[in-house]
Amino acid sequence: MEYNRHSFFKSTFCIFKAEKSPNRKPDYASNSGSLYWFDENGVFRESNHWGRAAKCKWRLVESDGKTSRTRSGYAKWADFFPDNEVENLYFLKFQNGQVQFFHKSAPEYAGEHCRTSAETMKRIRKIRQYIQQGDSSEIFLKQLADTDLPVHEINRLLSHS
Repeated sequence: MEYNRHSFFKSTFCIFKAEKSPNRKPDYASNSGSLYWFDENGVFRESNHWGRAAKCKWRLVESDGKTSRTRSGYAKWADFFPDNEVENLYFLKFQNGQVQFFHKSAPEYAGEHCRTSAETMKRIRKIRQYIQQGDSSEIFLKQLADTDLPVHEINRLLSHS
């Protein structure tokens, strides 16, 4: 499906890249206070809430590391992908001590294990728990991200390698 200003907000996943919003009146303001500016290639969004927005999963990738209450970003129409709760659409990447999820229709997809949205969120919570405890190896955490093996099975496999 090709997305545009009339369809991008209907159950989609997207990763926005941090970018300053245009210096003009927004084309649309949502009931929750998010502002939108459209161009032929995509959309700027300025908001104080990212992650789950209505029926969408939109993430903002910060370029400068600064965090502020209201942040803005830009995404091309081609960066939007369909989302639903039943298909195995999401895969995880563990990099630089963090876990993130991505859509299998994205160019980054290289055959990784995919899960439903709910299974993905459960696995992310589990991985973040282990990261917070600080006593797990990177190999262990990558296995948690890349497979659906239970923890005891991953430990068994790693102890034999």
